[in-house]
Amino acid sequence: MAIVGAGPAGSALACLLASRYSVVIVEKQSQPAPRIGESLIPGARRLLRDMGLLEAIEARGYPAYLGNQSVWGSDQLENTDFIRDPDGPGWHLDRADFERTLRDVAGNRGASVLTSQTVSSCERDAAGWGLGCVSGARIHARIVVDATGRKASIARMIGQRPVVLSKTVAVWMRLPNAPTRPLHNGTLHKSLLHKGVSTIVSCATGWWYTAPVRDGRVVSLHTDSDLVTENLRRSDGFVEAARRNAVVGAALAQTCANDSAHPRISAANTSLLPVPAGKGWLAVGDAALALDPLSSRGVFQSLYTGLAAAAEIDAALQNKTGMDFAVYAAHLQDIAATYRGHLDLFYRTERRWQDAPFWKRRQG
Repeated sequence: MAIVGAGPAGSALACLLASRYSVVIVEKQSQPAPRIGESLIPGARRLLRDMGLLEAIEARGYPAYLGNQSVWGSDQLENTDFIRDPDGPGWHLDRADFERTLRDVAGNRGASVLTSQTVSSCERDAAGWGLGCVSGARIHARIVVDATGRKASIARMIGQRPVVLSKTVAVWMRLPNAPTRPLHNGTLHKSLLHKGVSTIVSCATGWWYTAPVRDGRVVSLHTDSDLVTENLRRSDGFVEAARRNAVVGAALAQTCANDSAHPRISAANTSLLPVPAGKGWLAVGDAALALDPLSSRGVFQSLYTGLAAAAEIDAALQNKTGMDFAVYAAHLQDIAATYRGHLDLFYRTERRWQDAPFWKRRQG
């Protein structure tokens, strides 16, 4: 089978099937692209354990994800910790390192990994599918998996198009830690209270997010693409806006501005593929269902789709089911419907800026 794209979903699927079947990963990039560096919830430990990946991820030494603090729907700061979670803490990921680790494990388990290859065509042939690459390479596979993210490139070639439900983008930067500051009068510096904690704060133009990552913090503003001002595209303007927010500014107290970097802008919208599978093909991860980061389930969801897809592909190749992957498709459609209901409900609990464009679009 051919998995086009990697990411958490494609690599996890390859990890599960490469020891028993012929699996090739076709990846456009030679190395994973820089990403915000998302949080992975404690429940992901069970998924990773089931996939035989937990030990490899724990060995990477990602910072522990211990809980959340938020200001949403009121000016009150709310705290939720994972102390009582039976799965223990989660992780604040180095996303590029996380994806690289999964891809390396897939290769070690027998998957062929072809990088710097762009798939330009996908057509049915006698063996199932014929993939043509810009380089001139041809790949034949009985099953093709679209793991190309929100672009859903393979699904588009097959005649399916994702439905985009919002304009949300994340404007983000990584800020390095400042030199260690001494304790003040024997008291703990207030920024240390944010160690291991994700912070979400709503504002008129959207919502802020910050979390610890290796050697610093990531900070992002989630807003709509047409609401991104020129000031937010500059590092000084973006950092100043983040520090003006009292809660976000406190979390950033022990970071320093990175004047050599510029804010990145990444897609953060909800998009879904109405038909996420068909005869001999299926989509996983963001290609099938891309979540708003407010859900805090993006990486978890991607891993889960990889696991669910692997189970149905295995059943099909063992002649226990057909090759249309209808059960998988119906399952993802149910997940999408539930997710959309929860997301709408959560956005509607914030009523302080009802006339602001970002919130009117989500509460109308």
